[in-house]
Amino acid sequence: MADTLAPAAPAKAVRGRRRITRRAALAAGGCAAIGAATYVCRNTLRLRLERRRIALPRLPAPFEGFTIALLADLHHSRCVPLALIREAATLALSARPDLVLLGGDFITGSARYADPCLRALEGLAAPHGVFAVLGNHDHGGKERAVRSALARRGFRELFNAGVWLARGGARLRLGGVGDLWRATQDLPAALGDLRAGEGALVLTHTPDFAELMESDGVDLLLAGHTHGGQAVLPLVGAPFTPSGYGEKYRAGLVRGPRCRVYVTRGVGTSVLPVRIGCPPEVSVLELVRGRENREGADFVAGAGSQAPEPCAAFE
Repeated sequence: MADTLAPAAPAKAVRGRRRITRRAALAAGGCAAIGAATYVCRNTLRLRLERRRIALPRLPAPFEGFTIALLADLHHSRCVPLALIREAATLALSARPDLVLLGGDFITGSARYADPCLRALEGLAAPHGVFAVLGNHDHGGKERAVRSALARRGFRELFNAGVWLARGGARLRLGGVGDLWRATQDLPAALGDLRAGEGALVLTHTPDFAELMESDGVDLLLAGHTHGGQAVLPLVGAPFTPSGYGEKYRAGLVRGPRCRVYVTRGVGTSVLPVRIGCPPEVSVLELVRGRENREGADFVAGAGSQAPEPCAAFE
């Protein structure tokens, strides 16, 4: 008996099924793209308040519990809105810090962004003041505009200079040095009359400066610049970190050759206006007396050890 063949589907029906399949694929791709865009936008604009306790062996007793709000890499431009910068200032003030430090890269591109950026920060205040350094993006003919905007808000730039912070009859040195890429660095001038047995805090923009320091007088270097890698991918990490030392100074608390280094992920973005797996942050650092063990954790008087907190990838 001859085989019985099933009747072929009408050509019109086949074309209809293909259109439905194509539409479904386009819809799925569109949903995936929207989901990815939503994730990137949330990572780029969702500021975090990152708190960290850091033990310093030479911290004067009256400075126990002293808090620092660190903001860096604001990068105001067409791609980084003032609303984000205002939110960063509000977040910093909510922590009621003793000191506010601004780690540079206030703008990207034109110098006309300097005054609006600093106007968005003008509410910043702390009992021990607001101090700043310039970043590489603040140079290239834009220094005067940035410095003028800082001065109008009463924020003091520490360009190869320092001040003594006073508390309870004790003193703590705060210094600042010029950007490693675009300026000069004079650490002895920043440390001033620091005596043997005293430790200093030093603000700079680029954390790679830690590799070049020749003084043992610095207990903590505070920096930004790397944006935490800006894009941190699962299993890969950050494809690019603007440092000569790979991911060593990407983000968080790091051990340098002569001192510890805290690198904030910063607030804004540059090159590409997106963050992936590395949200923007305002850092609040609490200084306590203590020492660091071999594994990098802190031993704090009256408390247990605290493990380092690296920048997470995807959450």
